[in-house]
Amino acid sequence: MPNDKIYMRLSNNNNADGVVLNADNDVFTINLPNNLKNRGKCYVRVMSCIAQIEDVASGNRIVPANTRVFVLRSNISMLGYDTENRASSNMILGTGIITADADEIIELSSPDAGLEFTCPSFPDEIIIEKMCYNPATQLLIRANSYTTTSLPCEVCLEVEFFNDFPNYS
Repeated sequence: MPNDKIYMRLSNNNNADGVVLNADNDVFTINLPNNLKNRGKCYVRVMSCIAQIEDVASGNRIVPANTRVFVLRSNISMLGYDTENRASSNMILGTGIITADADEIIELSSPDAGLEFTCPSFPDEIIIEKMCYNPATQLLIRANSYTTTSLPCEVCLEVEFFNDFPNYS
């Protein structure tokens, strides 16, 4: 019998209960429903990520000029180690190339790239941060300095909990 796959579409562009934006609109928090909390170890596959990086009406961007790499980072833990974060928390869910200063919307990490990982347990709330590499320093920074508009961002995850596997103990 196949395992149940749970799909999570995490978006900042709605008025859903449990979705909270910070004042700079560069971080959004999703309070997970009780049926996803405390379920233990799970296998996560990033299905898709998309982010708007420019407010089309004003022309203001959430990244500095000449920025070429955009990142969506979360507080989802993984089994493993990430040199960018120096830990196994703050999992980078997607990275996208900004091909020109004219790009308004970018798709991050094609699903064909196969970003899949094991998570020890979901937190009670998932935090998604919009980030980019500063073109002057090449260091990862928050993407919040150039517009106060909340631009759409979406991450779709496929999740399988190990406790749902028939032979898992």
